[in-house]
Amino acid sequence: MNALVDAGHVGREVDGIADVLSLTERGRAAVETQYEWMCERMNGE
Repeated sequence: MNALVDAGHVGREVDGIADVLSLTERGRAAVETQYEWMCERMNGE
């Protein structure tokens, strides 16, 4: 998980003894790009 935080894809906040993780805009863009790439491969484009 640290690699995703370090890359800016995931945000981390401490809430008591737990970490609260959230997807950043950079992370969301990376997920969308990966999804589009996978769809292209599955559809034979």
